[in-house]
Amino acid sequence: MSQLETQLALNRAAQSYDSLEEVTEWFASLDEDHRRETLVLLWEMAKQAGWRVDRRVNDTAAALAESPVPASGAARRVLSGRPTDSMLTRLVRSPGSAHLDLFSIMITILSIADERRRATKCLGSCTHWWHQDLNDPDLLNRVRAEARIQQDSIDRVYGRHDTSA
Repeated sequence: MSQLETQLALNRAAQSYDSLEEVTEWFASLDEDHRRETLVLLWEMAKQAGWRVDRRVNDTAAALAESPVPASGAARRVLSGRPTDSMLTRLVRSPGSAHLDLFSIMITILSIADERRRATKCLGSCTHWWHQDLNDPDLLNRVRAEARIQQDSIDRVYGRHDTSA
């Protein structure tokens, strides 16, 4: 699955287009390396959405309050504190057995942070594709086409091209 398709799946789950159960089933089907890559991408997306842990707002605590993950679980320890590089390191080094719990909590963190961002910074005239109707096939086709064009440009710059034609 391409990074764009992964981002699409994560955004759809965070915005409740798809259920947490559906996306967790997809995540569980990935091998351990791809689960780690997906967790890192999810962490980066939550940070970009404005994941906050400060005196006024604590997205992690809010996500943990919604989570069925046991209070003594490894995932809660990994995600304790502010979203820093050391947290990302803990996330990457987490045991495979904690990945499903981490994923569940991280999707909820993304959902909370992204909902706040959409309500405060993306009112009315937002042009982010991930804040549009993710059920609209025309939007999805346009986003995928733009991603292919961008990838083709990158491939040309680096001298990579398809010679199978």
